[in-house]
Amino acid sequence: MHQGTAGFGRGDGGFVHIGEVAVAEVAAQWFGRRRPDEAVPECLAWLPEPVRRTYSTTSPVLWEAGGIWQVDVPRPARSDPGKRVFMSEDEGEWVWAYDANDTDRFFDLGPDESDWKAVDAGLAELLAQRSLLEIAHGPVSHRAISQIPPALLPDVVTGLTEVTACPWRSMPGLRLHLGDGVLVVSSFGREDVAPFHHVDDALAVHVAVTRPEKADYLADREWPRPWDVRPSRSPEWIRAYAERAR
Repeated sequence: MHQGTAGFGRGDGGFVHIGEVAVAEVAAQWFGRRRPDEAVPECLAWLPEPVRRTYSTTSPVLWEAGGIWQVDVPRPARSDPGKRVFMSEDEGEWVWAYDANDTDRFFDLGPDESDWKAVDAGLAELLAQRSLLEIAHGPVSHRAISQIPPALLPDVVTGLTEVTACPWRSMPGLRLHLGDGVLVVSSFGREDVAPFHHVDDALAVHVAVTRPEKADYLADREWPRPWDVRPSRSPEWIRAYAERAR
């Protein structure tokens, strides 16, 4: 059984909307805290002030060098005078943008798509959700990864609180579960052969923990596939690795 999490102090199951989660507090468990006098990164300088402020205060992890989603916030890469891209993933295959004339309207665009799709969420919610995905997929967390049948997900998330948020089109079937130093991200798995389409009879699961022993509960039962365990890296190591790769 997992105990409560920083941000809302619940760990007895149940649901909480992502807007109720203090994501910066959750992120601090993995990334540490930002200094009060820390300057806004240069990669955010081109964004309008409301977007820049929310980006900086709500999502302190996304602009870390070496993040698996992107190294820097991208300047608009796709030619569209009505949109301003502020977030991307999968090497730019998926992008998120705000309306050039209304910074409260948001859209996403997938690979091989020409029409933007409206996103039913505000900036704070989008960035909070993205922060949790960065923790679960990024090298700063100790994580165990596998693909399991959907019927086994309750064994992975017992005692955790499910965080409800907007659909994430790049990750169909996305669900988030959170506890004290434990974050489980699950979504539809993929076929084992090209073109690797998503399938709904298997789940890709990432269990991110602040300390390796917090994942020991996964050894309490047999699983169809072994868990791929990946050790955490410090933010300093990640920054140095990113610099060497440039």
